[in-house]
Amino acid sequence: MRLLAGAPDVDGKESLAVLFTLKGIRAKLKYALALLFPSPEFMRLEYGLTSGTQVGPAYLRRFRFLMWEGCKGIVRLFA
Repeated sequence: MRLLAGAPDVDGKESLAVLFTLKGIRAKLKYALALLFPSPEFMRLEYGLTSGTQVGPAYLRRFRFLMWEGCKGIVRLFA
């Protein structure tokens, strides 16, 4: 909860709030996977990709970035 009410530099508060309000593990897992791996069309628009071969590496970069930010958030919870 500290992340939700924390400093304005914490990104993704809305997504985290939605995750906490969902009922059931299946709904939470589905939502989390949709955030981590959005549609290829979204990836092309969001990251300005011009070919289909760029989508795979973009997914990996996105996953790595979100995991890093998630780890930093968890550390802030216990700091």
